[in-house]
Amino acid sequence: MAAVLSGASKATPVGTLASCHFCLGTGKFFSEYEGQTNERCRKCGASGKVYLRFVETEIHGHRWHHPWRRSDASSSECSSGQASELTTIQVPACSE
Repeated sequence: MAAVLSGASKATPVGTLASCHFCLGTGKFFSEYEGQTNERCRKCGASGKVYLRFVETEIHGHRWHHPWRRSDASSSECSSGQASELTTIQVPACSE
């Protein structure tokens, strides 16, 4: 709390575009039991991409990110301008 009062901290909303895990980026729903289906994915609006939102917090040079309260914003929310106040960040792809 002292860092907040002294002005040594900041919180910034940030976001990034990611591949949808519900349809594996195809835009078509992926069922655990049936595999790929022809039904459109409801999570990403059949776009295959989702906009993940985070709050970037920094206190005395230490920075971390935690999910925004509804971090699974669909692409339709992003296109409607609801995510326009965010700073977009580039997240490196994970290697498996």
